[in-house]
Amino acid sequence: MGRLWQTLILMNKYSVFEFLPFEALICNNQGRLEYFISLNKRDFSRIDYMNVFKNISSAKASRD
Repeated sequence: MGRLWQTLILMNKYSVFEFLPFEALICNNQGRLEYFISLNKRDFSRIDYMNVFKNISSAKASRD
């Protein structure tokens, strides 16, 4: 329900969000986030991310 409201508010203010598939991006990356939540760490860094996903670039890790 929260995502629906977020989408509606963003689309109302910025019409470009009508055409961006950010729901699909969230869905595709949700499992990746759940893994890090399961580690029960308080801090999370780009280096932590790169240690798990060794085949991604530093720039990709920063964007993610």
